Amino acid sequence: MRIGYALVALAALLFAANGPVSIVLIDGGVSARYVVTGRLLGMVVVLLTWAVLRYPEHLRLSPRELLELAFFGIAGLALMQWTYAEAIARVDIGLVLMIEYMAPFLIALYSWVLWRHRQQRAVWVSAFVALAGLALVLDVGGDAFARLSGRGLLFSVTTCLIFSYYATHADTQTAFCCRCRHSTHE
Repeated sequence: MRIGYALVALAALLFAANGPVSIVLIDGGVSARYVVTGRLLGMVVVLLTWAVLRYPEHLRLSPRELLELAFFGIAGLALMQWTYAEAIARVDIGLVLMIEYMAPFLIALYSWVLWRHRQQRAVWVSAFVALAGLALVLDVGGDAFARLSGRGLLFSVTTCLIFSYYATHADTQTAFCCRCRHSTHE
């Protein structure tokens, strides 16, 4: 159980370092595409090596599961990372994060409009308070709007939409892992 806490802390640290490190690399002349490619390839090598060594039985996937997982990895992870890196290369990181983290609000709105799933008032209040808090913490305003770019805003909104997709599909894409895990412990 302790290793789980350590891994969560490490993930939070890496997540927090992602934006600032990416900005330094991009400002130093490294293309956003190369920053993302390097980060994603490193992640694949580390996680796939760990999975092969620790859980080889879980890697037996049907062709359909493999295709779905590949699509999810490309559309839900790689594309989101690339659009995020392109956005922070063109727009202040605070504004990019503000736009990206509108995803939970979009998910609630999506389920209300398309599925007629009425959200509790607390969902809307929480979304508003979270966005307002994020805007305050990131000091979105004045300087954030100094270097606005149409392409940067487009990349930011695209990142938000992809993040919404990722958040709503992650559980279905990992369901086969849960199925495998349960079948090995029965």
